[in-house]
Amino acid sequence: TYLNLKFSRQSLGILYRLTLPIAIFMSVVGLSFMASVEQRIEVTLEILLVIAALYIVIGRAIPFVGYLTLMDQFIISVFASLSFAIGTHFATSLLDESAESLPMNYFCSALIEFIFRMFWIPMTLIVFIR
Repeated sequence: TYLNLKFSRQSLGILYRLTLPIAIFMSVVGLSFMASVEQRIEVTLEILLVIAALYIVIGRAIPFVGYLTLMDQFIISVFASLSFAIGTHFATSLLDESAESLPMNYFCSALIEFIFRMFWIPMTLIVFIR
């Protein structure tokens, strides 16, 4: 006699509870490029902390495995993109501070901000689709 047991997980619920808020938060980061540099840094750091807390809470509901899951890879890519945005905010802040003595720095800062304003949302979509 054989006993067949089928186990299943409701992965879509966790996926929706994790990706939907993160998509909204990443959109807010994209919109923060319209704010002042100090506000951008604050908003992005706060969202990074919120996403880390969300990951910890959702991660407790998922059994631990010894390898990187799709959710782990997704969160790592979100953390990497947020860290890149924070670095960009700091770089534009430094360029803005030295723009009085070097006018070319103002142009570089404005160019970086323009590029991020145009490509942050498509880059976020690529992270979510991946």
